[in-house]
Amino acid sequence: MEKELNRTVVVIILIVVCCCKMLSQIKTDTVNLGKNSIVFFYPQKSKISITNYEEGFFKDICCIEDTALIGLHYGSMVAIPLIGRKDNNIISEYILANDLRQTRGFYIFNGKKKYFREDNVYKYGFSLYYTNVSEEKIGFYEMLLNSLKYMVGEIGGSR
Repeated sequence: MEKELNRTVVVIILIVVCCCKMLSQIKTDTVNLGKNSIVFFYPQKSKISITNYEEGFFKDICCIEDTALIGLHYGSMVAIPLIGRKDNNIISEYILANDLRQTRGFYIFNGKKKYFREDNVYKYGFSLYYTNVSEEKIGFYEMLLNSLKYMVGEIGGSR
């Protein structure tokens, strides 16, 4: 009985340590989208590139440790979906009342599966996606995109 209790305590401690380590590797960003804004998370070790154009912008976050890419697009005059479908295998596609489309899939690169996800939020005119993610890191990048918060009428971020 005591051994089982000790094992349970050790497992709980390992889970807490892993969660703390994961949270220490994350940055938070607030981005203005017109009069609204979104808050999302991305890996600490990353390089950001912003490309502005007349109707909007692209914000690309290159994740240094695993070469994944997180992208945010706001604006118009861009073909949606942003991630091409030609040589990709679609795992799932979810559409909610013409307001949201979420697509998940993978492609083969150098003999390895690389995963992507793209969320097109038509109602508010933005898309958020990740691509080039290894199978081991899917849970981490899913958590990043799932944690997005949209704030109507709140300004105070960056691009």
